[in-house]
Amino acid sequence: VGKQAEYEEVESDSVSSSMPEPTQMSSALGDDCEGRRIYLQKLPTVYNFKLCELVYHEDALTIWDYTCPQLNGFRNGKLEREKFPPEMVEFDGLIYDTSQFDLNSIIHYRIANSKCRVYNREKADLIYNEIFLEPLAGAYYKARGTIHGAQEEIVLLFHYLYHVMRTGKVVWPNPVNDIKKDVLAMKGNIEAIEKLPDTKQWQQCQGCDQIIVNSRIPMDFHHFTHIAGGPENMFREEEWKNIKFVAIEGFTQAEMDMFPYFHGIPYPGHIHPTNELELKRLISLLKNRRRTHKISIIGKPRRKRLPLMNHCDAMPDSDCISLSCAGPTSACRTDGAVNILNIMADSRFCYQPHGDSPTRQGFFDSIAIGCIPVVPDSTSYKGYMEYSIHHPETFTLVAPNIREALKQINDMGEEGYQKMFKTLLEVMPSILYAHEDVPFNDAVSVLFKRIGCDVSSEKGTTMLPYYCKNIEAYERSNGGV
Repeated sequence: VGKQAEYEEVESDSVSSSMPEPTQMSSALGDDCEGRRIYLQKLPTVYNFKLCELVYHEDALTIWDYTCPQLNGFRNGKLEREKFPPEMVEFDGLIYDTSQFDLNSIIHYRIANSKCRVYNREKADLIYNEIFLEPLAGAYYKARGTIHGAQEEIVLLFHYLYHVMRTGKVVWPNPVNDIKKDVLAMKGNIEAIEKLPDTKQWQQCQGCDQIIVNSRIPMDFHHFTHIAGGPENMFREEEWKNIKFVAIEGFTQAEMDMFPYFHGIPYPGHIHPTNELELKRLISLLKNRRRTHKISIIGKPRRKRLPLMNHCDAMPDSDCISLSCAGPTSACRTDGAVNILNIMADSRFCYQPHGDSPTRQGFFDSIAIGCIPVVPDSTSYKGYMEYSIHHPETFTLVAPNIREALKQINDMGEEGYQKMFKTLLEVMPSILYAHEDVPFNDAVSVLFKRIGCDVSSEKGTTMLPYYCKNIEAYERSNGGV
């Protein structure tokens, strides 16, 4: 293990013969990949596709379709046309069976198939680490016993990752079927790899170009770190402080001092255009949709939501309509995505109360289907204002309840609504996760362009990528509307 010859470059994939050689790819990428040429840093399967099975054991199969990473980033693909209500058939081909926790799988899939992927680590602007944090973050709710009993191994897992990022080298352990044994088998490898020198890239900015993705909200991961021995044992702040951690729903101002710090990017919704033509078709459908309800509210009638839903149910359908997601046979459960989107598509505004945290998947589904979101307060979008959402007040209404929302809707009139709807359509492409690299700025390209700008600045690059000068205006002007 201690010999240099026994180490491999982290990227072990061979380049397909049908693809250009890596050097040819790099030169053919064009300006659109400037500042965001990305290297997929391969890691042992205990960090990614095997992790869920190791954490959840026999329960992994029962929850696999909900929380565990998928090789196909978009789950089971497009929903079947036969399951669509008649008024949603025209959206066939756009709606997918996506979980809100599929962020790791989608981003991994997009990078693996991206035109901006490079196969030479030294030519990369950004480095994506193939670790899926979601199974660990979810263990706080579903497998605390596993984590409590593996604190030493969890610390070793992240210590090993730090040295892989720092050195660009990895020793591939022989996998076994137990998280403790899998990680302890790496112990000797860690002792050897930590003696290797830093790469030139690491020396330049101490890991500012390294990216780690979490498919759950940051607080879930922080809960996990505490049952795994505490974040101070897993992450030495001076070593990890420059790493780019991203998650659905980033930290708000009140959480800025928590470490590691997560930047927020959108929840994956259910609408994923494959190309620019599909985006234009989607926008045309949204513009021409006859929306018969001023506002709607959808969800489980929890304690705080129940009064909102009761108020809505007491009003005429033209003012407000609700859809209860209570029980296993509710319309939300049976082909739920298309039924939920159908109600949203018939509504001008969609009330999005807090979920387990300030934001929920429905906030982004409502934008994707052209329904202006209404939120109880600004915390619903504040966690996204660094890397994805800007000027949310121009396409989001803030109201503490349905009655106040209707008052604001009536006060703004048709002209006010049309102005807000137009802005929503301009923003909408940037919160969608397209199925592949596309000419417009979807959530993935916005993320890596923004990180690319930050990294270029942190590295002291003389000339920043062309899109950094006024990136907000650039994103909207290239939205494809």
